[in-house]
Amino acid sequence: MDALVCDLDRQGMPSETPSLKARRDQALVLHRRGHFDHAIAFYKAYLKHSPEDPCIWSNLGACLRAQKKHQAALACYHRALQLEPDNCAALGNLGNVLKDLHRLDDALAVHQRVLAARPEDAQVLINHASALREHRQFNAALAQLDKASTLDPDSAAISWERGQNLLHLGHYREGFEAYESRWQLADVVASEFSFPQWRGEPLGGKRILLHAEQGYGDTLLAARYIRLVRQRGGYIVLQCKSELHRLFSGIGADRIIASGQLCGNMDYHCPLMSLMAIFTPETSNIPPPAQLYASPVAKKKFRFLRDRDPAYLKVGIVWSGSVTFKNNHNRSASLERFAALAELTSVRLYSFQKGPRGEDLYANGADAVIENLASDCDDFSDTAAALEHMDVIVMTDSSLAHLAGSLGKPVINLLQYVPYWIYSLEQTRTPWYPSHRLLKQPSPGNWDPVFAEARKLLQRMAIEKTYT
Repeated sequence: MDALVCDLDRQGMPSETPSLKARRDQALVLHRRGHFDHAIAFYKAYLKHSPEDPCIWSNLGACLRAQKKHQAALACYHRALQLEPDNCAALGNLGNVLKDLHRLDDALAVHQRVLAARPEDAQVLINHASALREHRQFNAALAQLDKASTLDPDSAAISWERGQNLLHLGHYREGFEAYESRWQLADVVASEFSFPQWRGEPLGGKRILLHAEQGYGDTLLAARYIRLVRQRGGYIVLQCKSELHRLFSGIGADRIIASGQLCGNMDYHCPLMSLMAIFTPETSNIPPPAQLYASPVAKKKFRFLRDRDPAYLKVGIVWSGSVTFKNNHNRSASLERFAALAELTSVRLYSFQKGPRGEDLYANGADAVIENLASDCDDFSDTAAALEHMDVIVMTDSSLAHLAGSLGKPVINLLQYVPYWIYSLEQTRTPWYPSHRLLKQPSPGNWDPVFAEARKLLQRMAIEKTYT
């Protein structure tokens, strides 16, 4: 988390005029409210007249980092530190953006410098722990978080960061307990219910609301637990986004309702991701993925793919997850890398890319060699029906990885240096999705060997299909 170096309670520059102070204060208000575009405009206007203010340079960098403009943020932090070399808040912000830019050794060095100056600052310890986690030093990160907890024992940020490290290490019982701190974070909105949260007790016919809380991928991941809840004897109402309703029609819920829809009288509720703590306290307790099926209508819609390119390896591709996910820039790759796979003989590519990044297909002219199926997929049942005709899916991690894995389709999952915790660092397989083949970056941001290996795998699969 970046520090807001100066705030409304601190004095500005000695030569500051009333109009300049008003501009500065307005920028700070906009910054705090998350209106980064407007805050940046006010910060820039202020700095034209007061370019010697290190606090505002650092704040401008924080806004730019929030918009994923990491190189510009880096320059702002350096400008702040040229003016005030020992400004620890600006140094901490610098360490954060160096981590974003995959300069992990530099990031750790900066955070260690800040830590030496402020060893009793909980936020400094959190930032250091976050950099250590991105360096795959999970135990070292936990040691820093333990120190931070003694300084701020009620911090949700510390508990959340601790949970991430524990889950990477496979310590599920403690990790999922810490994962519950997500409800206390500013970017997670908890639904309020008049009935209690279920903790795993027998239901005996009582009514329970299971509600999706995050993106499609996490909903698909946790869908495997619905049948286990049913075994406890309850009447299940599942609340999730409408795009999943047809896909989930046979999943074991007695009723499926839309997100935000009123559910009537219930005895319990439980967020889907909280079911992990109940049913998977150890890595040996991971249930198989949910059994999902495309509807007959969806199957008929994509029947034309059955006879399409029969002699070729049919490869579905996805190069980006949701652009609203704050870490999407790390887990996603460029379309150009995927389009290069079209050079392979006996391979045909089909795009399942949804969202704004789907336009990359046309902006790059890649639609000439990649057929767009995503535009015909109105919901996840449609997507499941289209996936059935693919021989393999090659993709960066997103909701489609969870869908394809639940369907048992072969997936070549291209992963960032520190991926989502269900993908163990040292293995090429994951018990969460046995049909996945995991290819991970050997160093932060380094996609070259990942795509080289994916290319080899596709060549081998194409040859095997040709001669079978």
